[in-house]
Amino acid sequence: MKPALLVVNPVSGNKRGLRVANLIAKRLRPYFKLTIFVSNAPGDAAKEVEKQKDVIEVVFVVGGDGTLNEVLQVVVNTSLTLGLFPVGSGNATAYELGILTMQTGIRKIKQGKVKSYDCGCINGRYFMNIAGTGFDTAIANEFTKKENRGLQGYVRLILKHYFRYKPLIININDGGVKWQREVFVVNIANMRQLGNFAFTAPMAKPDDGILDLCILKPFPKAYTSDIIMRLFSLNLDKSRFYEHTPVRNITIKGDFTHANVDGESIEVNGRMDISIVPQSVKIYS
Repeated sequence: MKPALLVVNPVSGNKRGLRVANLIAKRLRPYFKLTIFVSNAPGDAAKEVEKQKDVIEVVFVVGGDGTLNEVLQVVVNTSLTLGLFPVGSGNATAYELGILTMQTGIRKIKQGKVKSYDCGCINGRYFMNIAGTGFDTAIANEFTKKENRGLQGYVRLILKHYFRYKPLIININDGGVKWQREVFVVNIANMRQLGNFAFTAPMAKPDDGILDLCILKPFPKAYTSDIIMRLFSLNLDKSRFYEHTPVRNITIKGDFTHANVDGESIEVNGRMDISIVPQSVKIYS
């Protein structure tokens, strides 16, 4: 049996992460030599995977995109394989790979099909899904402070900040080609969605060797319902306020302090250096 580590965020899924992890462990123990690790603070998961990476072959992640992002910092460009169980508030990466439930995750693992995917890197930090800044980052920065996280809380924050948010002016350098934009949101996407099936980058693919620079320009408030409808119906890129450019390495500067990285807010101090890391993450999918 393959030695494996099951990393669980106990507060994921409105604090049902540990209960779900125990059910998963029961289903996986006939196939893996399994150790369970319960993360109690930010950074714990990455430290434990780092400690065990030479004696395990698989890391199962029971949590959301934030827990996965922690583990990602250790597994990129290693022989470790990831297994995903979406129990978070967004679950963008798992959903994009067709892993919608615990049962789906177990089935894909039992099938044993492993595929290599790209990831991105922003200022030295890896991301599996999306990095960027703008309105969604302001929301993510507030969302990370909430104890009870979920779709309803996310919507409440959007409504709270929407009418007073001021667009950003950013300067972009794409391999020597420089331009400036006023943006409501700018995302650099490896996958299509922010989470909860909100598709900010409908064209993105996690195995094509490129990232997608996606800009949503400021738009009149009268277009709000149209933008929201497009966001959830996979055609935001058809809006006249949307701009898309495929990139591999890009630098973005501007008057911003934070970036949204796989749903978590991090400090970037006005500069994002972003690049693709092709075929660098192995996942049961």
